[in-house]
Amino acid sequence: MIDRKDCWKPEEDTYLAEVILEHIRGGSTQLTAFEVVAESLGRTAAACGFRWNADVRKRYLEEIKQAKQDRMASKQTARLRPIRLKPAPDELQGLQSLDMVINYVRTMKVRYEALNQQLQRVTEELEEKDRRIHELEAQLLNSKGNVDTSLSEDFKKMLKLLERARMAGLLAESFEQSQIS
Repeated sequence: MIDRKDCWKPEEDTYLAEVILEHIRGGSTQLTAFEVVAESLGRTAAACGFRWNADVRKRYLEEIKQAKQDRMASKQTARLRPIRLKPAPDELQGLQSLDMVINYVRTMKVRYEALNQQLQRVTEELEEKDRRIHELEAQLLNSKGNVDTSLSEDFKKMLKLLERARMAGLLAESFEQSQIS
């Protein structure tokens, strides 16, 4: 049998069921639960919904019924006592069992490693671009020096040429004067 990368593992099915049951108890929607599981497992919400409806839900019919009863009971008792809100990040809502926490930590580790690799690639690209900038700056300085040297030499040649032309003019003038006298 081929081990497919996208196959669902038993612990992922358990995690999916636990999150959905927790959302049912809390009065949230299954769609929200699918999004939480998808984010945590690196799958799409649609894949989680399909897995739930095609396979996992059938194994949890009693638990679903109990979760709905728990939700109804909590709604009735909520009217009697004040609600206490516990601040918790969205990603951590529904992490009630040890397996769910372990899966969450594993997912965070994979994300961390992927981000770390991405950071390393970007750092290498920046270092390469920095090296290229230094090379181009060196070439620019070298070509500026060459241009300056070339212009300086051309200017000196032009001055010599002008000096020769002046001397030729003086010689021609002196020759003409000597011819007249």
